[in-house]
Amino acid sequence: MPLPISLSSPHLTLSLRLSRHDSWYVLWHWHPSWNAPLIYLITINTITFLIYAYDKHAARKSKRRIPERTLHGLALIGGSPAALLAQLLLRHKTVKRSFQLTYWAVVILQVALLVYLLT
Repeated sequence: MPLPISLSSPHLTLSLRLSRHDSWYVLWHWHPSWNAPLIYLITINTITFLIYAYDKHAARKSKRRIPERTLHGLALIGGSPAALLAQLLLRHKTVKRSFQLTYWAVVILQVALLVYLLT
């Protein structure tokens, strides 16, 4: 049963459903050209969070670590939201100043690129 909420624009049509079986249904009402980028972002952010979690685990167990350039690379190619979430939830890489400076430089670069592409 659809809720009485519906958003519509040339790029987005979103209708919310009450059924628990329709949870992913919302994603597929986006404009068809958004499906691939949306799936990409979900995938890269999931991978990024899991890599951060593994690196945190490896740090605790004194195992081989994930190189920082790999973590920054994942953030750069779209995983910056998950990188921030992992840093906050796992308390990972939050103290090292050089890591934080590079991470936030990546985020600023992404925001600038997004603003440029949307204007």
